[in-house]
Amino acid sequence: MNEIPQIPARTHVLFARDSKMSVVLRRGSSWQTAVIGWNRKDDTFVVGQWLFGKIYGYRSDISPDGERWVYLASKNKMYHMIYTAVARTPYLKAEDIYKKNNAWNGGGLFYDNYTYWLNELPGEQYMEKRKTNALHVISAWPGHENGQGEDPGIYFLRLARDSWVMADSKLNRLEYTAVFIKRVDEFWNLEKRFYATSRKQTGRGVYYEEHTIINQKSLTTISLPEWEWADMDGKRIVWAEKGKIMTARLLHSGLEGFKLLYDTNPLIFQELTAPY
Repeated sequence: MNEIPQIPARTHVLFARDSKMSVVLRRGSSWQTAVIGWNRKDDTFVVGQWLFGKIYGYRSDISPDGERWVYLASKNKMYHMIYTAVARTPYLKAEDIYKKNNAWNGGGLFYDNYTYWLNELPGEQYMEKRKTNALHVISAWPGHENGQGEDPGIYFLRLARDSWVMADSKLNRLEYTAVFIKRVDEFWNLEKRFYATSRKQTGRGVYYEEHTIINQKSLTTISLPEWEWADMDGKRIVWAEKGKIMTARLLHSGLEGFKLLYDTNPLIFQELTAPY
């Protein structure tokens, strides 16, 4: 009897721009998502809370100081309970919340530590809306119309804000592909290839990424299709691969000094309470 292959946890990371704090979103199995705090200063990881549901990582963001994050979540596969919330990292307990009954739009981006953009159209109807006085909301992301639809519209704005440059985009009948480049040093570029497909990919979904490292001097190319997410953290490169957070140095000769920082695969769903 053939065993069913185990699918590793899916991971996506939100980097704070002005601090060493990060949020790791770990999904699996099925509709179970863990929110994990990652302090890149000492590479410590803390599981904040679990959601019995889905968090849309590409429509989520973290504040520049890493103190709060905004996320889009669904607790129902039929999208009857979907909401955008702002919480303290790495927890889910909402300070601001906007509930609706569809997965169009939603999510947002932090403009600064106390201001975020809510990805909604003017006059959007909510089943429930709660807003504190702690944070401000802007009506549109600078230079763009409000309501950016699904994942690419929000994620591409986040990438551009965080120094990624769109180098190419292609559309055919079944797939849309966008290529983003981040310069590492005088030798290397990190390439992020984002896919939007018409059918879910096993262990990936309809939206996913692949990465390549390209040496501009020697034209050496290192293809890394298993990397789900990647970015530069100072002089080191960090990435998510098969549920694991990894790092290495990118030297003239290529990647060296591979190190496992955290394996999210052994985690098991737990009912945890936010400390606020």
